[in-house]
Amino acid sequence: MRYPFIILALTFAFPLQAAIYRCETPAGTSFQETPCAEGLSTEVKVEDYRIGTRAVPKVDLGLDKEARHGPRSYMQKARKQNDRACFSKKQQLETLQWKLRKGYKASAGEHMRQRRRQIEDYMRTLCR
Repeated sequence: MRYPFIILALTFAFPLQAAIYRCETPAGTSFQETPCAEGLSTEVKVEDYRIGTRAVPKVDLGLDKEARHGPRSYMQKARKQNDRACFSKKQQLETLQWKLRKGYKASAGEHMRQRRRQIEDYMRTLCR
């Protein structure tokens, strides 16, 4: 009972490749499965690129993740972190300026202006 299943699996595991011949005749060029009668045929190699017939083997080039995506130096990582921090500070400054324009209590006014100066100093020294 097990042997017919194995034979059936092996039958469909290896796709059949038929040769294709290009024939040049006075009437034009034709492609066929059999060689031309005159002997003026050339065999054409056709690659099978069907989708879904079998899994495409994964090619490992022996490269680690850093080599695939390019080198990332310490300075590049630090610059990216600094850009994130500067973006965050810019958002904080915009929110603070919105609150200052909107209106505030007298007790909160001095604290918000001091915080705005701190954020502006930070951005002036560390952000581009």
